[in-house]
Amino acid sequence: MSGASGQHSILVVDDTPANIGILLDTLSKAGYRVRVASDGESALEQLQYSPPDLVLLDVMMPGMDGFETCRRLRQLPKLEQLPVVFMTALSDTQDKVRAFAAGADDYITKPFQHEEVLARVRVHLTRRELECKLARLNRELEDRVASRTAELNTALAEVEAVCSRKIATSSRSCARPAISVRSSARRRRCRRRYARSPRSRPPIQRY
Repeated sequence: MSGASGQHSILVVDDTPANIGILLDTLSKAGYRVRVASDGESALEQLQYSPPDLVLLDVMMPGMDGFETCRRLRQLPKLEQLPVVFMTALSDTQDKVRAFAAGADDYITKPFQHEEVLARVRVHLTRRELECKLARLNRELEDRVASRTAELNTALAEVEAVCSRKIATSSRSCARPAISVRSSARRRRCRRRYARSPRSRPPIQRY
């Protein structure tokens, strides 16, 4: 991988010096930064303080084998999606199934073919880059949605406050004409009663 490969770190976990030498030579010439762990325990320690971009993990190792190492790796925070490629001389289908069940993303068979090693490494590093980019874009989108939602909620609250003030003002304005109408009605009734009252009529002049 040109250019970008120099930015990637690969952890090789293997107890066989000859295998480590082959992988160091192949990956270093391709521009990758290579770190080495000779067993599962030391690999897990390195993963916790300085996670790489990809792990090449041998299956058959003394002590903790590759299956158990991978299972424990997947339980570490933020390493659930770390690409793990098993390296194995096992050809039995059951062993391959066990590798995937333990959390492996892929496997490379021994003896190593340089082109195959580099091709699989490129594929999984590219996939991981795309996943990280997608996750970043999703976070940015969620942040924008949350910000826009907050703005809309603020604007809605302001509109509701204005509407409430207008309703209150209109209610007070309507109350005054109602009082005036009632007063006018009372005055009209008084005039009608006065007009019907005999005492209110002028005396009849007789000649």
